[in-house]
Amino acid sequence: LNSSSVTMIDGEIIENGYSGVSVGSVSSSFTMSGGTISKNNGGSYYGGGGVMVHGTFTMTGGIISENTSSGGGGGVSVVHSRAKFGMGGGTISGNTATQSGGGVYAYSNSTFTMTTGTISNNTTSQYGGGVYSEGDFTMDGGTISENTANYGGGAYIRGASSSFILSGGTIGKNTATENGAAVELYSGDFKMSGGTISGNRTTGNGGGLYNIGGAAVITGGEITGNTAGQGAGCYCSGSATTTFKGGRVSGNILSNAGGVGR
Repeated sequence: LNSSSVTMIDGEIIENGYSGVSVGSVSSSFTMSGGTISKNNGGSYYGGGGVMVHGTFTMTGGIISENTSSGGGGGVSVVHSRAKFGMGGGTISGNTATQSGGGVYAYSNSTFTMTTGTISNNTTSQYGGGVYSEGDFTMDGGTISENTANYGGGAYIRGASSSFILSGGTIGKNTATENGAAVELYSGDFKMSGGTISGNRTTGNGGGLYNIGGAAVITGGEITGNTAGQGAGCYCSGSATTTFKGGRVSGNILSNAGGVGR
């Protein structure tokens, strides 16, 4: 799509070779309230097996599922610095990325906003099973669950200007084979004023929050029932800073004796 507006309320976009939907310019928009985008394949550069966004994509319903990418973003890739993806419903599930962002990959300076909906059962062998973000990621509702990655099973945040603001919703039951079962903050900012991070699991470090180079501020919400080898609730190391001004960290489980941070 170039300089156009498209609305999808039903039907299928299925088994295409280079992204199911490409919103190809900043002035283009795509609104999805129903239907399915499934079993499409994205390329190795921008990725985006199901959807590649240079403009604006608004999702209020429907399903983006079983797409693959040899790059980033098995389900969705938000590419342009002014690109916007708004999720106010629907499901992004069962997508796979070879690189990062099994469900969603948001590039530097892009915007990803989640108010409701579900991102679940997505996988990557690298970073960010549910969401990989280098831009501005805001979550005030919805669920990120049962995603899998080496690092950042639920979400992976990277980039000096990146930010993740969590004010509502649930990040739960995600898995990291290395570190950061729920959220890994490699760099940038993480601000948590609400929501729940629970039931995430890794044998490495950081069941709830794994902060190795960013600035995290927790003023509300709950981090509970997560499991890790060390730092079952929160793990902070390197140049990272983590400040608690509120919220609750409780009932997290260390799988290794002598773990750091609970």
